[in-house]
Amino acid sequence: MPWSRPRRRTETPSSAPPSRSPTWAFGVSGALLAVRKGYDLIGLSVLAFATAFGGGVIRDLLANRTPPVLRPDQDLYAVPAIIGATTSALLLHFDSYNTLTGGAAFLVALSVRLLALRFHWHTTVAVAKTLRRPKR
Repeated sequence: MPWSRPRRRTETPSSAPPSRSPTWAFGVSGALLAVRKGYDLIGLSVLAFATAFGGGVIRDLLANRTPPVLRPDQDLYAVPAIIGATTSALLLHFDSYNTLTGGAAFLVALSVRLLALRFHWHTTVAVAKTLRRPKR
């Protein structure tokens, strides 16, 4: 509602959702470069992930902060970038990539990100179970 009281901001300016939008663009650019160079799916994934999150992770580590991509309590934003990069790579593989389909891939990634913000989606966390010795 436009007349309601604004919510309290809990994020720092550098980790706000608008500053994460270039993540999708960098992920897609890494995927496109991998396809042009002829990399397989693993190489494509590594290059897309490295270009999407490398700069932000280095920035946060130098600022002595935990990168949001490594924090399970943060809203989902790694998965939309990976979805956008994978969609672009598939479009390129099937010779269907153009301005319209590239824009559609971006809108898919953006939609997933906005849905994640709206519904507070998070990634799952692996929980390590400790092994207990049997009682004697």
